[in-house]
Amino acid sequence: MRYLFSSDWHLDHTTDGHARFDEVSAAVDHSVKVATEEKIDLYIFAGDLSDPDGFAVHRAQSKAMATAAQLKRNGIPSLWVAGNHDVVEDGYGTTVLSPLAASGLCHVFEAPGVH
Repeated sequence: MRYLFSSDWHLDHTTDGHARFDEVSAAVDHSVKVATEEKIDLYIFAGDLSDPDGFAVHRAQSKAMATAAQLKRNGIPSLWVAGNHDVVEDGYGTTVLSPLAASGLCHVFEAPGVH
């Protein structure tokens, strides 16, 4: 099995006042291109998409959804693991990956588990 791991996108972060979304998004797109070209068996996102209260959380969720959809179209299954920055402190176990989990595009771990 050939795996591609990606993590810590932090799509809501800025550096010295400059949003990093576009360049990180391009790097994510490149990882999907590599996964496709190299015929990767499984793409694994290992957490930290965006802080839940960040100004760009919806944009980050949209990028995750589009990435999972592209991987699925390319025949590459993906697993997504919520990281510490992804947790919504609502007492229900919600994460910024919850919409992705509901999409059916991939498997999402929002709590410890086995797949």
